[in-house]
Amino acid sequence: MFEVLGAAKYVGADTGLASLYDLALLSGMDHMFAGFFHSVAMATSHKDVTAAGFTELLVPWLTNMARLLPVLATDVDSDGEHGKQPVYAQGLDVVLAAARNLAQASRDAGVHPDHFERSAADLERQLAEGRTEFTASAAVRALSVGS
Repeated sequence: MFEVLGAAKYVGADTGLASLYDLALLSGMDHMFAGFFHSVAMATSHKDVTAAGFTELLVPWLTNMARLLPVLATDVDSDGEHGKQPVYAQGLDVVLAAARNLAQASRDAGVHPDHFERSAADLERQLAEGRTEFTASAAVRALSVGS
């Protein structure tokens, strides 16, 4: 009956795991919608841009970016394996520059830059700790409380 809403997937006997998956999926959806709203706010800060017109560009872009998620997941799962280089890696300084640029572009568009400012502050902390590379594994670890 529930498959009308989507594909059912058994995740194990631990009922807490099903609840965790549910909330984690909702977290991904919430962040996706928040990113949509933020990007639309930035784009429509220009008087000639409509949300619908901008979204025609955003949907294919996000669809293509979503194709990277399995690669990022593989990197997260293989973290720490000897000799295994991450598929996705960038210089932490480059990612920091991007976060700062997005924060400034948000401010210039009259949109709250909070997310990008928090990201920049976290990246600056990581650089101060001597880290130089941004990877999917490191990004997931950085979200853990106490990291």
